[in-house]
Parts: sequence; C-alpha cells; structure tokens
Amino acid sequence: MDDRREYTLVQLDKLAAKLGQLIRRTTPYMPEQDGPFERSIRTIMERARCATVDQDIPHFLWDEVAKAMVHVTNRVTTRVLNSKTLY
Repeated sequence: MDDRREYTLVQLDKLAAKLGQLIRRTTPYMPEQDGPFERSIRTIMERARCATVDQDIPHFLWDEVAKAMVHVTNRVTTRVLNSKTLY
C-alpha cells in the first residue's frame, strides 16, 4: 500500500499485527512501486477517462463507462495468456 495518510491508522497497524500480516508501505505517487492489480485499475480508469472525453459521454455515466472498460479488458487477448481471453 502507498504511504498516504488515509492508511496510516494505528488501528490498522494493530489489526495487521494481530492477524500476523505485514504491511509494506511504498512512496506515494510512485506508480513504479504499484503492484499489478493497482496498475490494472489505473489502466481501466485511464481507458474510461479517454472514452468519456472522446465520445462526449456525460460525467454521471462514469461508473457505466468504467464497467464497460472492465468488460472489454476481460475479453481482449493478452500475451500473458498465450493470446487467449479470460473467458
């Protein structure tokens, strides 16, 4: 997790210690340190933003555009899966 203020709660540290979890903090606003999941979220949000700007989609439909980008992303072939889709 990045080291932004919303995650530096004492309660979170206590809960993690109780559960035996290790919290690794990274430098905020450094995408190089993000994991693959956070990078995929950023990619989907960038695609949604580009789609709303390109197609003049109203801002109140942002969640629908984001859902559509997830749908499209899940159905595009990837090199990691040997040019197969997730479905």
